[in-house]
Amino acid sequence: MKYKPLLLAFLLTALLAGCTLPSSAEGSSLILSEPVDGATYQVGDMVQARSQIVSSDGAAQVDLLVNGEIVRSDSPSPVVHQGNLLQPWKPEQAGTYTLQTQMTTTSGAKVQSQSVTIQVGGVTEPLAPPTTVTVPPIATTPPTSTFTPTPTFTATFTSTPAPPTTVTVPPIATTPPTSTFTPTPTFTATFTSTPAPPTVTAFQDANCRFGPGSAYNITGSLLNGESAPIVGRNAETTWWVIQTKSGATCWIWDGTVSVSGDTSRVPVIAPPPTPTFTPEVTPLSAPAPIAPSGELTCRSSVFLEWSAVSHPNGIDHYEWQVTGPGGTQSGSANNTKVEFFVSCSSSYTWQVRAVDGDGNAGPYSDAMSFQIK
Repeated sequence: MKYKPLLLAFLLTALLAGCTLPSSAEGSSLILSEPVDGATYQVGDMVQARSQIVSSDGAAQVDLLVNGEIVRSDSPSPVVHQGNLLQPWKPEQAGTYTLQTQMTTTSGAKVQSQSVTIQVGGVTEPLAPPTTVTVPPIATTPPTSTFTPTPTFTATFTSTPAPPTTVTVPPIATTPPTSTFTPTPTFTATFTSTPAPPTVTAFQDANCRFGPGSAYNITGSLLNGESAPIVGRNAETTWWVIQTKSGATCWIWDGTVSVSGDTSRVPVIAPPPTPTFTPEVTPLSAPAPIAPSGELTCRSSVFLEWSAVSHPNGIDHYEWQVTGPGGTQSGSANNTKVEFFVSCSSSYTWQVRAVDGDGNAGPYSDAMSFQIK
């Protein structure tokens, strides 16, 4: 009985040694937001794998795994602390695929996303049943034969007063000609179906521009949840040319939309010349930092919050930067609030600026400081 505790400790150590815990890194997370679990595609469709990255160390590399095998690796430059990463992948065969992404931080830690299962089917286009057009035959009436009787001759003898003799010549039988019928050929009509064009659907309010880049003016927008057909793309497939409800076309960034349908036949369209801008007459004003400031209790993250600004060209987004123990980190946001990961016993200084609809950046705000105890 005195060896029983030792035996239990040995069994517990063996069980723990046989367990493999999933890798993780403090202050980091990786979510595979697209495609959704159970989504269906056709062979040749472009599957857009979108990862949401949050890492206090910074993501140095992100791998896309399909059925446990790495099919592509991307190394963001500069490293990403918070943001989205798009990794397109095109299945070549029908079947069931399991997708997962894996992030390697600058400290060497590995973080894996959840697994997503999709179905890929073959492309089939049923043909309409053939239509047979039958032309009725043309009725033919045989020609009417005309019979001319042979005249009857009467012989008269004067020497002998015998009664007259009548000689009748039998008629000649006439066979009417045989008519020939030529049937009219039968025609079979064949109909070919035209596949529907691919479309984009905005997963946030997105600007639509005269060309592929923020240097081009905004000509319209696609609101969150709205869809539009694709009529072209740039050579890198990072911008799509869509057709609006009014029939006009404009360019929309791939990072703000999801794509459905076969895009392999979408033509590459050359972008228009980059416009030349004159200096902005109305300068942009700097946003005012609101929070955080001062001393805060120990926590893993804070929310940077600032006041909104306006401009005749509109505000496209805000750019922020934070200086702390790990150096200066920066990012962008479409609203006036963003989450930032921090460390305890550390001091931070941050500021923010606005970028208008033409891509012009304004001045940074006054710096605001805070301390995490």
